[in-house]
Amino acid sequence: MSNSPKPTQAEWKAALFLAIVSSSQDAIIGKTLDGTITSWNAAAEQLYGYTEDEALGQPTSSLLPPNRPDEIAALLAKIRQGEVIKRFNTIRRRKDGTLVEVSLTLSPIRDSDGQIAPA
Repeated sequence: MSNSPKPTQAEWKAALFLAIVSSSQDAIIGKTLDGTITSWNAAAEQLYGYTEDEALGQPTSSLLPPNRPDEIAALLAKIRQGEVIKRFNTIRRRKDGTLVEVSLTLSPIRDSDGQIAPA
């Protein structure tokens, strides 16, 4: 018999969500409200070519092609206002410089009080 304590429901739920994100075939990228990458799943690694270690802490603007310099700032402004952006079709740049068409969904993350979380 194991002496380790049984996980709480919140711990179990957090582990389940982590497993879902980790195994998703969709690139899932977490970022702060200023655009700094805070999480990066395996599908994002495959799509963009950057490892998680390379991506974490970098600005999401590093994925922009040169002809779209203001796109992320405009999207993040909408997120800060609480807007959900569904199926935004755009172009991003991979690590090797090639361009890829993507369809983004961006959502603010809210804390237990319903406020938009800063990170």
